[in-house]
Amino acid sequence: MAQATTLSFPKLKVELGNSDGPPETFTAPCGFNSRALNRSKNLSEVVIPDCDDEEAPAYVGRDVLSMTWSVTGEGVLAEEAVEIWESTWESTLPISVKITEEFAGTTLVHLGKAHLATYNHGANRGEKATITIDLQGDGALVTTITP
Repeated sequence: MAQATTLSFPKLKVELGNSDGPPETFTAPCGFNSRALNRSKNLSEVVIPDCDDEEAPAYVGRDVLSMTWSVTGEGVLAEEAVEIWESTWESTLPISVKITEEFAGTTLVHLGKAHLATYNHGANRGEKATITIDLQGDGALVTTITP
């Protein structure tokens, strides 16, 4: 049995774009201890009966109504990233987001626009201040796979 090739934390990068381009440049905010790319589909459902046996249980058929994506992250509130998070929060326009997943032999680059929907700071006595973010996609997330 061959062992799976996996991805380590630093190889899943989240970068935010600036609008100073072209070309647009991307910066990875410092401080993440966890980050995730989340994708989901909103589905419609209909019960499809068995035409040959109406007493048989029917199966559910589904169609895609819409697709969405988000990026979530948590970590320490790093001074090096405060300016980019503050300007992203203050913007009423979506920003460019780049998520890179760099495996040993394959790289996935996801590009899209998103709004910073959640931007929370917190602290407990005796601990470092933390940050929690939620970037909600605004439109398609385009993925390029390079072997």
